[in-house]
Amino acid sequence: MANFFDALGIKTRLIVRSQKLLSSEDAEISELFKDEFIKNVDVVFNTTIEDIKYENNLFDLNLINKDKEVSSHTSEALLYATGRKSNTDTLNLQNTSIDVDDRGYIKRNEMFETSAAGVYVVGDAAGEHMLQHAAAYEVNHLGRILLEDNATPLKFKYMPHAVFTDPEIASVGLSEEEAKTSNVEYVVSMTNWLASAKAMSTKLDYPRTKFLVDPKNFEILGCHLLGPESSTLMHQILAVMHIDNDIRHLKEMLYIHPALSEAILPAAVQAVNEVNKYNTK
Repeated sequence: MANFFDALGIKTRLIVRSQKLLSSEDAEISELFKDEFIKNVDVVFNTTIEDIKYENNLFDLNLINKDKEVSSHTSEALLYATGRKSNTDTLNLQNTSIDVDDRGYIKRNEMFETSAAGVYVVGDAAGEHMLQHAAAYEVNHLGRILLEDNATPLKFKYMPHAVFTDPEIASVGLSEEEAKTSNVEYVVSMTNWLASAKAMSTKLDYPRTKFLVDPKNFEILGCHLLGPESSTLMHQILAVMHIDNDIRHLKEMLYIHPALSEAILPAAVQAVNEVNKYNTK
């Protein structure tokens, strides 16, 4: 939101408790994102709000950073974002037989049915994949369960997401940190977008494509894009992952010149080369 308001010409300051932005993203991609983001948006890191007062149509904030240094900030508007919380308490579920978990999200079985027979839940209310495209996918599958007598549980092969900021990020699968923590065997490739003439014309030097690939079978374990239209470009990778997850398809396919999608090719070529090197050690 800070990015949005800043783009509208509204003087905006983002106060962050840590030294990172988008800490759940792949660390390399997150760091590149941060370097670009702070060029346009005023960000104060390692700082928390100690006190807020609202007087004369202004918010007065007392701030303290990790070094215990105190400062103040005054603004006409304040958006305080600390995460998401279930609001199912507004549904009076205590008057039903529908169970919720410790976080207040509605419990369901693998067929989306709640503890009340014949009552189903999809989307954010279940507290699993809190993304609009995940909810829409679940709704479609629930329709098949109820209307087409399809008794097959939904198993997501992957769950992509995007961050619609400037710069834009799109990700699917494992980050490198998650792969290391889970002791997953992988090779990695990361390349810039200069193979795409259209990307070159933007005169941006930060865009990147990063792949994590299983060296045993060329399976894409994770992909992370940073750059213009990353969310659109990601669908090329998703199609491969959905039909036949093998990064060699991205290496061997024909790309339209000078489209942005050409930026995928060098990373795919490098990833295949890394797999081959890994297996000839």
